[in-house]
Amino acid sequence: MSAPQGPPRLGRAPRVVRRAWIPAPLAVAAAVMGTGAAGCGEGPAPRSAVLITLDTTRLDALGVFGGPQGLTPNLDALAARSLRYEWARTVAPLTLPAHASMMTGLYPPRHTARGNGPSVLPAEAVTLAEEARAAGFQTAAFVACLALDRALGIDQGFDTWSQPAATLERRVGEIADRPGGEVVGEALGWLASRDPRRPFFLWVHLFDPHAPYEPQPRFPGAPSPYHGEVAAMDAAVGRLLDAIEAQPGLAEEVFVAVVADHGEGLGDGGEATHGLLLRDATVRVPLLLRYRDGWGAGKTSNETVSVADVGPTLLEAMGLAVREGLDGISLYRRSVPAERGVYFESYDGWRRYGWSPLAGWADAEGKYVRGARDELHRTRADPREVDDVLARGEPLPRRYAEGIAALARRRALPSAGDRTVGDEVLAAMAELGYGATYDRPPSYPAPFEVQGRPDPRDSLAESTAVDRARDLALAGDHAAARAILEAVHDANPYDTTALDLLAEVLIALGEHRPAVAVLRARLVLPPEQIATHRDLVRCFTALGDAAQRRVHSLRALELLIETHERRGEHEEAARYRELLEGARAEGG
Repeated sequence: MSAPQGPPRLGRAPRVVRRAWIPAPLAVAAAVMGTGAAGCGEGPAPRSAVLITLDTTRLDALGVFGGPQGLTPNLDALAARSLRYEWARTVAPLTLPAHASMMTGLYPPRHTARGNGPSVLPAEAVTLAEEARAAGFQTAAFVACLALDRALGIDQGFDTWSQPAATLERRVGEIADRPGGEVVGEALGWLASRDPRRPFFLWVHLFDPHAPYEPQPRFPGAPSPYHGEVAAMDAAVGRLLDAIEAQPGLAEEVFVAVVADHGEGLGDGGEATHGLLLRDATVRVPLLLRYRDGWGAGKTSNETVSVADVGPTLLEAMGLAVREGLDGISLYRRSVPAERGVYFESYDGWRRYGWSPLAGWADAEGKYVRGARDELHRTRADPREVDDVLARGEPLPRRYAEGIAALARRRALPSAGDRTVGDEVLAAMAELGYGATYDRPPSYPAPFEVQGRPDPRDSLAESTAVDRARDLALAGDHAAARAILEAVHDANPYDTTALDLLAEVLIALGEHRPAVAVLRARLVLPPEQIATHRDLVRCFTALGDAAQRRVHSLRALELLIETHERRGEHEEAARYRELLEGARAEGG
């Protein structure tokens, strides 16, 4: 059954809330599952719910989905008691956008948290946790990485929030995260201390399989370090599930959802990790729904579903109403329309390298990806995505492009500007490889707007070259880094990551005039950064050009004021405004 149609209500419109611990009758009878999952009965809606999100977990990393046998015994055992979905897809192969869609039921173009910073989930969003808290639920979240820092807005609605500490005291490449065992340990403490008379919504986020992969001596049979991390995460999941089973009556009360935010490339299509491409290695994810009465247990659904369905499904599982106007639909005890399509995107290559955005639409018949070129795969018959049927001359069915275009026309939340994303968080994001160093969130174009840019599917060698140049620069070999970056810029003048790094390298070499030319080229490309003007001040100071130094000093102050005002830091803004006025007066 599709979501109710009607005018979208995305903001904080008044809504009726009922006491969630009085189970309401189900509004819909159990639907006949297309995969034979029917016949298990319709039981009462569970009071409480647990959401476990598995960061960076490929579908085929789990034994139940064809992964190495014995690697994930706890998740496999849970799958035997769950309804499992083989064709679930994320909305973006990035942590924050995917989780924002889970919490809101909206696709990234509508919730607007489209990257792992600096964009954040707006306060106007209505989240799953907010709905639960308003209905009297206890709400708690335990997250493992600063890609889900509360400053990014994902904490909305949680009474209890726990995350790793932000610190700049890390080696290059280290990530501000914590192991799954630590996250689960905190969650178990909360479960033991909660009010047992009230229902709860608990979210546990596990990050272990994210690169860099650490060796796992406890799992010597793992076929790779990545799979060893998956095994470690599975052990943490088992500990949580065992604790739920150990509390009398709790397992029979709780609805459990397990889903990955995205997968990992592991070389598929040339992508080592994730974020840049939309291949199913990173887009297709495991999804398990365990009903307290065993509905659908051990069955497999081949329906087309999305992580955006997680929020609506959990709302209904907790006995709460699903609001109109969402992109996701509730999967709770119902089948999915056979014709349904789902959306997914990757704008990380556009944001970091100036490539074309990628936007996709998939249904039971195929998977369409729009970029600088169109691509269509019949993924159920071609899971390795080697046969692009458009390249063979087949026409593109209209429904794929129309699905993306229709989404682009739907009303979006206002881009957020009231959250402070501190330097520690931004630095941690950059070390994750997400490059969250802008002072202004970028203005994301619609999927069909960008023309004439390189396609990410053809450009991975460019990102590899930039990474190599960064490593050389960190090692002090600025001349070699310069040669690589200049070649990248000649081939792709839109690559802002290469331009930013090239400017730093030239300044380190004392080549200030070439650095000025690079920085001026960078100013033409959005978003405008304080760092660009800062580096121009450094260059013009070295060149003895006081007039140009003044121009860029004043502009940097203007941007600082704008940034602090946008974050609600009015005292800081006032301090820089005083400096700006003084500088202008001094200069006449």
